[in-house]
Amino acid sequence: MQKCRPVWIALIFLNLLCTAAQAKKDSFQVVFLLGNQVYRSSQDMVFHGGEGHTHEIVLYGKKVVKRAKTLVKAIESADPARFKNKKVKIITSLKATIQHAEKAITLGREQKHSVALDAAIKTAFHAKKVRQNLLSIR
Repeated sequence: MQKCRPVWIALIFLNLLCTAAQAKKDSFQVVFLLGNQVYRSSQDMVFHGGEGHTHEIVLYGKKVVKRAKTLVKAIESADPARFKNKKVKIITSLKATIQHAEKAITLGREQKHSVALDAAIKTAFHAKKVRQNLLSIR
């Protein structure tokens, strides 16, 4: 029994190391997935808004805001070395994305379609910048 104890301790330690490394990889993968979701939702805002569906601008705008805020929290809590000096650019673009999406939501609720669509296009532009910065890190 005494001879097996160091082996078990070593196995448990290696298992913990592997689990921690996998968790770091998974958390960074979540950042990329959220970035893609923000981008796709912003594109849906523009696409459906271009067809005249103001309520779709509001619907997808809410998704953009929710996911972008989650992404800001994930990036702020992530390892700064992983973002290679692009953390400030990404967060600035995300905040602009949130700002324009909230403006599009407000204007969409007021049934001001053309102005809401303009804000949705600006949202998509900033979301695209976020996505490009995230892809350059990968």
